[in-house]
Amino acid sequence: MAESDRERAVEGWIWNENVQPFLALLARYAGYDFDGTDWQAVELGLEATDDEHLDRWYSYPLVGSDHHLEVRLAKAWVAMRFLSAWRELPTLSCC
Repeated sequence: MAESDRERAVEGWIWNENVQPFLALLARYAGYDFDGTDWQAVELGLEATDDEHLDRWYSYPLVGSDHHLEVRLAKAWVAMRFLSAWRELPTLSCC
């Protein structure tokens, strides 16, 4: 994933029980309203993931009014591994 002045990537581990609050926090940063429907989609998408196989990671976009985040998650033994990238959206100016 490219990293520039307007694009950043972060990766790490998170306990399974903290995934939903973590995504809600990222969504708030992005200016996106993460609701129960989003969480259901993520839960379903995570069922067949495996952190040891990159092609079995789940990707979920959080496109908000402030930022565009692409969150990739995969199940591990007792935690979830994540890779999150975001880019700033261009600022629109008027007059």
